Amino acid sequence: MAQTNINIRIDEDLKKRSGIPFEITTQTDPFYNPSNVKWLKQSIQQMEQGKNVT
Repeated sequence: MAQTNINIRIDEDLKKRSGIPFEITTQTDPFYNPSNVKWLKQSIQQMEQGKNVT
């Protein structure tokens, strides 16, 4: 299915009232910082080696 863009002009006040209810940012989720990613990779490696406890 083909896609297209639509541009709409609306009142500034209406734009503010109908905005997205959360902040949009270019920053990544802090959960995926280098320290956590390292820990996650180590945990995955331990699971693959059968060294995990359930």
